[in-house]
Amino acid sequence: MVSVTSVWPYAVVMSALVALAWIVRRFSPFFQHVLQADAAPPTPRDPSAAAALPRYLGLDGLRGFLATGVIFCHSVTNYYYFSGKAWSWPPSRFYTMIGQVPVILFFMITGFLFWSKAMKKPLNVRSFYRARFFRIMPLYGLLVGGVLLVVAVQSHFSLRVPTRQLFVEIFQLLVPGLRPSAVINGVDVKTLLMMSWTLWYECAFYLIFPLLALCTGWRKFSLLCLVAVVAYAAGMYAMSHHQASTLTKQLNPSDCILFLLGMITAQILPILPAVTPWRRRLGSLLALACLFVLLATHFSDDAFDLLPSLLVFVAFTCIAWGADFFGLLTTAPARLLGTIGYSVYLLHMFVLYLVLNWVNTHTPIADLGPKKYWALTGLCAMLIVLCSTVTYRFFEHPFLGQKAARKTPALQSPSSPSVAQVPPLPAVDAQAELS
Repeated sequence: MVSVTSVWPYAVVMSALVALAWIVRRFSPFFQHVLQADAAPPTPRDPSAAAALPRYLGLDGLRGFLATGVIFCHSVTNYYYFSGKAWSWPPSRFYTMIGQVPVILFFMITGFLFWSKAMKKPLNVRSFYRARFFRIMPLYGLLVGGVLLVVAVQSHFSLRVPTRQLFVEIFQLLVPGLRPSAVINGVDVKTLLMMSWTLWYECAFYLIFPLLALCTGWRKFSLLCLVAVVAYAAGMYAMSHHQASTLTKQLNPSDCILFLLGMITAQILPILPAVTPWRRRLGSLLALACLFVLLATHFSDDAFDLLPSLLVFVAFTCIAWGADFFGLLTTAPARLLGTIGYSVYLLHMFVLYLVLNWVNTHTPIADLGPKKYWALTGLCAMLIVLCSTVTYRFFEHPFLGQKAARKTPALQSPSSPSVAQVPPLPAVDAQAELS
């Protein structure tokens, strides 16, 4: 019997998304070029080759499965929400974990990639902040515009609060993650902005990263880890004794420590033995075993707790080292989903909100039944992926690697047929790709 929390619909819909990604890659010269450029090693003709970060193709593919996993978690939650239940994690360990684990890994990936770059060369603070602004804000601005349009329609284009209050609400909305449970002009938009809370943590990390980058080298990094662990312990103690400060309420220590775990992976990766085919397979088995324990056993009910986070850390280190789940993470469809992962992650609740509310006005979601609801979820997921390919093309990619594009020659000769189809694309370094 099929229920909303059955696991096999995830496998069916996820397979459909992978197939859709293959079709997009097959028939889109733009994405063919993007994926080829990402996978191509630096060449001697590339003046930035010496400073280029290695391509972590496994992480590219991993991001695709992480971003799409969150869709399923919130789809199950929405079913119960439209059935009259309070908004909370799904009553399913599997669907709860595929919503929590991706956030943990996203934070670790951020710490890993930026620390990898800081270890290679001094940080240009101005370029760093400029790149971060143009990586986050264009797409977030699109989301804000969509949210304000929904607010205007639902409030019938009338002012429901004092003008000054409305301006304050909109101003606060412009800061990513500052108001993840916002009410704008009397309209509750918390579900539309739900995913922006992670941007608050990302921005906080970006803000202090130039200071962290001064601690490269084992001695300074060890001291940094010691200070971070002490701060983590103090913050968790205060929260457990209901003495949380404003800072710990805004930045949960359990979430902040995840960036450090990613940085630790970057620090230890150079001293690990070179990955070989058998080591890659062994790492894949270990990473999958760690994730299986989280997804399929009662190891912990909250992946953000310390021990589950350490288990995810082991899996992440294996993947960063070279484990690719027996080639799955380096396939073109997985990497395409990873390329558009920021759009998928940030915009999926907006699409779900529009589609599910429209359907609910005609047929109550609670009356659909599991099979029909999963069919609707599958269509929503494919719509989210298709919309994300468009938003990546026009709201993400144009703002990536602009400086590098002026310095880096085209990857192919002018006589190449593919260049005739697609203009040369900017060279995007690993730092600029991550949200």
